[in-house]
Amino acid sequence: MKAVFGLLYAVLFFGYIVTALFIFYHIVRYSINRVAMIFGASLFIIVLGILLVSNAVIFFSLPIDAFIPKNTWF
Repeated sequence: MKAVFGLLYAVLFFGYIVTALFIFYHIVRYSINRVAMIFGASLFIIVLGILLVSNAVIFFSLPIDAFIPKNTWF
């Protein structure tokens, strides 16, 4: 069962990355000037990194086996 939750989390994590790339592209492409682009992109990447790492750490620290009863068919 851990594999199923891991696969679902991988799909969700991939969605986060795709969304982040979309946002990053628009920050870089439509910034007012170069300084604003560098500041905005740097801030976004730093915050994104912190949030993704903390999300993964919290997910992998969950006791997934405790959520599912032992007597289920799967």
